[in-house]
Amino acid sequence: MKLFSLLLFIAFLLGTSAEQCGRQARGAVCANNLCCSQFGWCGNTPEYCGNTCQSQCTSGGGSPTTPSPTPSGGGGGDVGSLISASLFDQMLKYRNDPRCKSNGFYTYNAFIAAARSFNGFGTTGDVTTRKRELAAFLGQTSHETTTGKAIGADLINNPDLVATDPIISFKTAIWFWMTPQANKPSSHDVIIGNWRPSAADTSAGRVPGYGVITNIINGGLECGHGSDNRVADRIGFYKRYCDILGLFSLILFFLAFFLLGTSADDVTSVISSSLFDKMLKYRNDPRCKSNGFYTYNAFVDAAKSFNGFGTTGDITTRKREIAAFFGQTSHETTGGWPSAPDGPYAWGYCLITETNKLTYCTASNQWPCAPGKQYYGRGPIQLTHNYNYGPAGKAIGVDLLGNPDQVATNPTISFKTAIWFWMTPQGNKPSSHDVITGKWKPSAADTAAGRLPGYGVITNIINGGIECGHGQDSKVADRIGFYKRYSDILGVGYGNNLDCYNQKPFA
Repeated sequence: MKLFSLLLFIAFLLGTSAEQCGRQARGAVCANNLCCSQFGWCGNTPEYCGNTCQSQCTSGGGSPTTPSPTPSGGGGGDVGSLISASLFDQMLKYRNDPRCKSNGFYTYNAFIAAARSFNGFGTTGDVTTRKRELAAFLGQTSHETTTGKAIGADLINNPDLVATDPIISFKTAIWFWMTPQANKPSSHDVIIGNWRPSAADTSAGRVPGYGVITNIINGGLECGHGSDNRVADRIGFYKRYCDILGLFSLILFFLAFFLLGTSADDVTSVISSSLFDKMLKYRNDPRCKSNGFYTYNAFVDAAKSFNGFGTTGDITTRKREIAAFFGQTSHETTGGWPSAPDGPYAWGYCLITETNKLTYCTASNQWPCAPGKQYYGRGPIQLTHNYNYGPAGKAIGVDLLGNPDQVATNPTISFKTAIWFWMTPQGNKPSSHDVITGKWKPSAADTAAGRLPGYGVITNIINGGIECGHGQDSKVADRIGFYKRYSDILGVGYGNNLDCYNQKPFA
């Protein structure tokens, strides 16, 4: 989005010249005996000719008035105390540039006057909350509005008021900001913390943060399908204004969920691209069959499709989940050996498919095998069997029964199948996610079987029938080795009960 589009608050705004009359235009009067509004614009409606009219005012029945002198200084009320004229100019640096169609239109005084018409706008909460609202409003105001009733102007019959009177233009934008839109909350309530998401909101990934405002404004086009340049552009403006207003330290929390991710934070706040490369150090090594397949962007896009993955709990819990997920999936895809460079646990994500490609077809009416298709291990979790490919595909909206090779050819789908398995209870087993985030509480039967909260239960969930309950096992130790390495990189403790040597498998 070009810079000037931020300033065109509604899509139909046209370019215009500066103010036309009154003190804003050195005492000029309007042609055709039109009234001069308090903001220096010509017209013949009450907004122009009312009590605040500057000249040629006829609506009150009195004689025309003369322009008042240009006042010195300037006010701004509570909003003006947060955003001065100089800050306004710094934030909207090029709004008066000749290359912008808005050149001369959006004035500081018009913004302040409009802001004062809406109780609570930029004045609710402490100074941090108020600054945040102004940053968010100016970050989002490229949207379109369609009504003028609430601001006392007839925009149905005279829509050009929005493009010719800057105060009305600002008012339409602030009206939209302050007003709940159908079943959506107001942007104002979201940014100041008054909105509380319902259970339906939470399950849909709509949690408090700047991202929900993007959803309110243009969610049907921009939200819920992964990365979007328009969303990123909104974020960029918001970040800039937060920096100018001194809110930088608060940005990460309040940028939450721009892409309608999965919690109050994005997984990228836990694992950056550089950390991803450090953890999976040899995944792009020519000696690995996965060379070039498992990308950071594919992981992030997949992660955002699952509510709560890597975003549940405090930062320690979130880091531990990422370490555990990559610990288990690295074992499944390992290409390491005892004397490998940097050790065996630096070689996770070296494989895409298992070596022995068996059919793994179990007769099923619900998840029937497609003719000629094999359901051998593919992807980070090495998904196997038709009874896993079927529900995984259904959950992510892809026909994996008919085309299981997508797990080995599309990295985002590949990561999604692994995260689906991680987030989904398997039979009578809890989900790995619930175990590592502390939500799972073992039953008396679990406790008697040695299944206690910790990384070891996740190994039991994934492959307990083969690896658990018979003492030391090299595969279990390998899973722990990866987990410890990733925990060390992320700076988080391991927790208790790392192995499943003495756990009975889930029945």
